[in-house]
Amino acid sequence: SGLPQSNLLSFFHRAGSIFFLLFLGLVALRDYHEERLLMQKAPVSPYHRRAVIPEAVQGAMLVLDLKNSGLKRGFDLVDICVSHLSDVAAEHKGVVILSEGGMVRVFFDAVEHESPALAAVNTCDAIMVRFRSLEKQLPAQFVIKQELKLEFCAAIAVGSIRPVWHEIGTIRYAGWAEAGVENIFAESLRLLDMDHYLPTRSRTIETRLVLTESLAATLCEQRRELAGRFTARNLLLKGKFTREYCLAFYLPSSSAGRIGVRAA
Repeated sequence: SGLPQSNLLSFFHRAGSIFFLLFLGLVALRDYHEERLLMQKAPVSPYHRRAVIPEAVQGAMLVLDLKNSGLKRGFDLVDICVSHLSDVAAEHKGVVILSEGGMVRVFFDAVEHESPALAAVNTCDAIMVRFRSLEKQLPAQFVIKQELKLEFCAAIAVGSIRPVWHEIGTIRYAGWAEAGVENIFAESLRLLDMDHYLPTRSRTIETRLVLTESLAATLCEQRRELAGRFTARNLLLKGKFTREYCLAFYLPSSSAGRIGVRAA
């Protein structure tokens, strides 16, 4: 008339142990997956490979976010665009320090560039050239019937960062942290977010580069021809953060040539 009570207790005890082990296995698998994602997001840079890791690297951070909503539904297309974006950054001696979805961070070292911010601007122009070429190639490759328009929003912040190594269990992965007074990771994201508060912002997707007015003034002093490529200057904006910014908006161009620093 059924199993003895002792047998039932033994059965439930064994079953509970098995489910607990399965649960631990799933947790371990999830943690491993997250670790792999972290390592993919922050590639091992030349700075991490040095025998002595620098305490700080001074330069300019360029953060770019793909803005085509149709593109974001096709993850293969996102990966292709990010791959091309990373190639262009490398051609301009930029180091990709983080890649997550359609967002990429590129750092330009002041040791490598006389003007890291100008190198970031040149990279934005070069990405536009590459994207315009991809707009012609990708529809045929992926059988895309509608017109493909590749646009991005970008921002530049100037400051210092430092390479670090993180450890999760026995796995080490490369990462970055702020160095100095300003946190340019947070600053670049705040500037990127200010694009949403531009009063003259078109409802259509457009590529724009956001930077502070002081940085824009410095760049225009270095190369006067840049002045005509700004769509807004001295614009006071306050987004979801309490801090007010004096901003400039630059229009990357696929027809713009690479601009160097003017000799004194």
